[in-house]
Amino acid sequence: MRGACIKANQQGSALMMSLAILLMISMIAILTAQVGAIEHRVTGNHFRAKQAAEAGQAGISDAMRNLNRQTIQAIGGVFNNQTLTLQDVAGNAVVNQALNSGGNNIANYSVNYSTLPAPAPQAVPAVHDQILVNINAQSADTGAVSGVNQVMTFRSTLFNQPEAPVIAGNTINLNGSTVANQGAVGGGIANAALWTGGNIPGPSEPTIDLGAGSGTGIMQNDANLAGLAIAPADGFFNNFFRFSRAATQASATPLNCAPTCIETDPVVQAFAGTGGILWVTGNLTLGNGAAITVGSNANPAIIIMDGGTLRLESGSIINGLVYIAGSWNNANRIGAVNGAVLAEGSVQGSNLTITYSAAIANAMLLGSYTPIAGTWRDW
Repeated sequence: MRGACIKANQQGSALMMSLAILLMISMIAILTAQVGAIEHRVTGNHFRAKQAAEAGQAGISDAMRNLNRQTIQAIGGVFNNQTLTLQDVAGNAVVNQALNSGGNNIANYSVNYSTLPAPAPQAVPAVHDQILVNINAQSADTGAVSGVNQVMTFRSTLFNQPEAPVIAGNTINLNGSTVANQGAVGGGIANAALWTGGNIPGPSEPTIDLGAGSGTGIMQNDANLAGLAIAPADGFFNNFFRFSRAATQASATPLNCAPTCIETDPVVQAFAGTGGILWVTGNLTLGNGAAITVGSNANPAIIIMDGGTLRLESGSIINGLVYIAGSWNNANRIGAVNGAVLAEGSVQGSNLTITYSAAIANAMLLGSYTPIAGTWRDW
């Protein structure tokens, strides 16, 4: 009898232990499931946050690309503390632009543009107006959002605007040509037509038109200007261009002429009536068969002759800047430059018309928008 009671007690104890172990296993299973669910949610939230953040960064990249492709154009406000007006290629005002409207399983973002006040006017405009780009991004399932701000600034290719229609490190001989200065801008010299590190022989002076200005329009024997063409290396180039010769060449459209290109070359034709930077290696003749106009008043071109010879013939016109890494002799060929001519050596020609205007000089500030370091914010 007593043995039967002991056996019953042992069985009861075993049942309680089994129930306790079962309860512990159940609790562990529940906790494990809860931890797994939390980890799953954390992983999902992390993925969504990362997806939204990457969409925000994609919006910054698209905004900068569209500004530089002029899908969105910044008009006016280069000087005098004005602000920019943003407009699309059709001339319509733009405030907000949805660059990626999203879709099924696609993270999306919208871009908001706003202008910041221009910096104080400078004799040498190093920085143009600034644009604040605000990105509102979200993950594909809209479960996470991200706001990113970045200030963009415009960096022009030219560090210094040309101060005169013709600037040469050596002599200038333009007898029979016409040089006009219709108004200087930025650091320009209002009454300057010819500026040289060498001399301008009296019989070699061109017809000079200073508009409302006065004086001879001639500055010659400038030792500092002559020195730039000698030392240090690329001193003359670096006085006018923001970036090094190699960096400027890398950003330009190349035209490799062996030995000579003419106006019918497809690369040259791409610059007919429109702007950009053209880096020419070799000789270039414009007007060999027919006159051509390169660049325009609103979209001037920058043509850099890297050691070759430039010939303007048949009344061909360049709207913009001509830079000669050496000397330029256009002889008695007929041509025109509406903008400025810079030559490390000498300049010669008897049938050239070179006109420097404020509008063209202002438009010659070609360049690109770049982010300002330290202005990126995601809060």
